[in-house]
Amino acid sequence: MDYKHGKEKNILLKKDFSHIVSSYQESYVNELQKEDFWKYCYYKKNKEYYMSEVEIFARAFELWVSNTIISDTPLLQTKEYYKNEFCYKIFGGFVEEVIYYFNNLFGNGEIQAVANKPVQLTLF
Repeated sequence: MDYKHGKEKNILLKKDFSHIVSSYQESYVNELQKEDFWKYCYYKKNKEYYMSEVEIFARAFELWVSNTIISDTPLLQTKEYYKNEFCYKIFGGFVEEVIYYFNNLFGNGEIQAVANKPVQLTLF
């Protein structure tokens, strides 16, 4: 999955995803203060990378896949990982918005979770 889909040239520029980006960036700054010293240092040092739109999109997509698609791919982490890892748990306050965004993005016969029930997909 890239940040381009179908006829869309750059879906990162769309208003509905830019709201996710701004929510993530705001939460990143707020939640970073609560982390232990070593995580704080790591994520503060790498803040530019983790707060870039492309990286936020990639993590949001991965979170959507882990929440909506049953897959046996080793590329996905466990549910606990996504719940506890700093760069993913930031989505916690607006994860429904992320799920809604990708469900709409993949509508019309493409991958879509119905009522947040998982669908089967083999990625590899």
